[in-house]
Amino acid sequence: MRDMKADNGLRADPERKQVVWLAMGAIVVLALTFASGMSVGRRAAKLEYEEKQAKSISEVQAQDAQHAELTFYDKLAEPEPEPKADEPALALMPSPEKEVDKIADQKAAENPEKEEPEGEPQTAKPKLNESIPGVNDGPARSGDYTIQVSSFQSAEESMAFASTLERKGFRPYVVSAKIPGRGTWYRVRLGRFNSEAGARVAKESLAALDIPGWVLISE
Repeated sequence: MRDMKADNGLRADPERKQVVWLAMGAIVVLALTFASGMSVGRRAAKLEYEEKQAKSISEVQAQDAQHAELTFYDKLAEPEPEPKADEPALALMPSPEKEVDKIADQKAAENPEKEEPEGEPQTAKPKLNESIPGVNDGPARSGDYTIQVSSFQSAEESMAFASTLERKGFRPYVVSAKIPGRGTWYRVRLGRFNSEAGARVAKESLAALDIPGWVLISE
């Protein structure tokens, strides 16, 4: 009896192993089938989405083309828009020299000289100071030597300072210059000289009258 049970046990073990291997193989096959099915399903869904998107784009283009055809004759019937009038060109800014002259004219218009009553002598204008050669011969031309006595950022201040020099018997003149990064400056100058030596002699004479300055070549 024991021998028969032992034989039955030996026969049963290979059968069990075979059943286990078959079951594992079936599970692997099912897993591979499921994975491939998922992959195929995703690709099919993606292709379907792309096809629908392509159809929607083509439908929109077709609708636009149809709309353009229907409205073409309506656009032809519309009146053409009137051309816009040319905008006026901007006025050119006056040069700084003209601005100085304009300010001087405005001051003269705002403060006209009062008429002196008849019989009273009019106030005499300051007599020119002729003791310094060349100091009243300005304005200087390009290349000439001149004496610069002051410089202002305001045209009004430069004209006021020039008036004080006129009351002392001199003939100053104002030139403007644009300095990069600093704006426009108005320079008050005196005289016109052919040589630097003559300009320096006049500069020393002006310094004795409390009018400091420096010699430079006119632009």
